[in-house]
Amino acid sequence: MTERGLTSRREADELIKNGMVIANNNVVALGDRVPSDSVITISEAARKSHARKISIIMNKPYSFISQSTEKLPGQRFAKDLLTYDNVSPKCTYSGVEPKFLKKLAVAGRLDSDSSGLLLFSQDGLICKRIISPGHELEKEYIVRVRELGSQIDMFDTHTRDSLNRDVIPLLCHGLSFGSRPLKPAKVEWINDNQLRFVLQEGRYRQIRRMCEMVGLEVLRLHRVRIGPIGIGGLQPGKYSMK
Repeated sequence: MTERGLTSRREADELIKNGMVIANNNVVALGDRVPSDSVITISEAARKSHARKISIIMNKPYSFISQSTEKLPGQRFAKDLLTYDNVSPKCTYSGVEPKFLKKLAVAGRLDSDSSGLLLFSQDGLICKRIISPGHELEKEYIVRVRELGSQIDMFDTHTRDSLNRDVIPLLCHGLSFGSRPLKPAKVEWINDNQLRFVLQEGRYRQIRRMCEMVGLEVLRLHRVRIGPIGIGGLQPGKYSMK
């Protein structure tokens, strides 16, 4: 079911437990073996339930943790911002505050020192499509940089003349983490001290490590797009529901 894009693995287990999966006109149970060419469908009740699942787009501010298995003193979770007070004026909905919704997972994490588009979803298939390396979904970032070791204040005007103009070819294609080459990326200057990155993978602190390898330090990193989903005019800490 996962390979065919019907559901995530976790959702498939739940549907099978509830008798909502049919293979070759027979309801299946966990542990049943079926031929690889089986006709597999989910029940009408399961499809209606799947249609009711919500997804949330947030503009995560700096210093908030997008996801963690252990909360440390002083940490603030992005999910705690999912209250009525922070909903976008353009979003209308009724029901409980989203932070109390069950099975609301983060799809595509952001470090605490990064900001921008963060997606929460009850739909495991959406999460799988975003985080799975096989889907190669584009993620776009606006990145403010300065020369590595420079003491120039991050808010000062910093002309590109003092930066290495030859970093773009390497950032686009040619860097490796250890023995593993990075996939080709789209990188360009958008003003004197900001770069636009479009990646199809998400290795650990990838953009910061890439910049360091070419002599640049990341001062601000802001994600503006995941696939077709853009951050639009959402203000920091605000969210909208789909």
